[in-house]
Amino acid sequence: MTGPHKTGRPPTSAEERRRRMRERVLKRHGRWTPTRKAELCTALRAAIVTIEEAVERCGLHREEIAAWLKTFARSGTDGLRIYGRRAA
Repeated sequence: MTGPHKTGRPPTSAEERRRRMRERVLKRHGRWTPTRKAELCTALRAAIVTIEEAVERCGLHREEIAAWLKTFARSGTDGLRIYGRRAA
């Protein structure tokens, strides 16, 4: 496909998309939503980031990441949701 996308912006290269995903995934946030967990799992599976980088830059534990990867492979984004009551 040539020409601009529907957004009017030119298409981005695969390398640029990988760079953007890497920045987004490794950015520190307070809360890990199911979508962010899935994005991290996708980046790990595509070798865009390493587990060591996620541990160091995101403040996560290896065991937690391993559990997310296993759950994501089995159940997708929906499997990464946390169900239960919140403390009042």
